[in-house]
Amino acid sequence: MPYISTDGGPKESLLSALHVIVTIVFLFLINLGFAWVVNHILLGLFDWFNGLSFFWKVTLLFLGGFIVVELVTVLANLIAGLLGVIIYSYLPINRFTRWASGLLVLGGFIWTIYDVWTFPTHFSFWIVIELLLISGFAYGLYYVVYITSQKEAE
Repeated sequence: MPYISTDGGPKESLLSALHVIVTIVFLFLINLGFAWVVNHILLGLFDWFNGLSFFWKVTLLFLGGFIVVELVTVLANLIAGLLGVIIYSYLPINRFTRWASGLLVLGGFIWTIYDVWTFPTHFSFWIVIELLLISGFAYGLYYVVYITSQKEAE
């Protein structure tokens, strides 16, 4: 059950600052993990994918799309569970933490998307599809951090 304080005292201020610091740390770790996955796994898969014939590209795009959505869902639930139960349940939720977390998540997502879309030297239809998949994966990760850090008491 999240800590929702209304007294506005020094304890709430310190815990609110800790909430923002924890969010920054998790966003940094997610950014590092995302960069590692893209550099060590996805780029090799995309090079292999671009060498396939049109039929196999379309087939794998549909089948792989379902697998990617399932992977993002599993990762999102894992991250949400870890963040929500272990850490954010003990930190306050107030206007400051909502705005600060929202701006941090939005800034991190925009930075990641900028890095992803400026990486290729040329664009084709398939490269744009691949970049859209990576962007959706990044959106899912950043969105989970924001939603988890803002859960109200149920």
